[in-house]
Amino acid sequence: TLTQLLHQNIIKLGYEQSNAFFFDTLAIKANQAIQGHIRQIAQGHQMNFYYTENYIQISLDETTSLADIEEITRIFAQADGVD
Repeated sequence: TLTQLLHQNIIKLGYEQSNAFFFDTLAIKANQAIQGHIRQIAQGHQMNFYYTENYIQISLDETTSLADIEEITRIFAQADGVD
């Protein structure tokens, strides 16, 4: 599924995804500094994630495409300095 693909991509980039079991929502561990950086990049891509104290949550639905997964991956890669 696309959620599994995003999970794999996030893990490959070195982020920690905290949901042991998931269907459509991932919880990615991120401190406030990383969250701020990702939020800024994501807004530039017109994407919005849900931010909590220690996590960024991303929910996918039936409208999510492979291109969306690739774009989300690029956002996290850019925030991590990989892109």
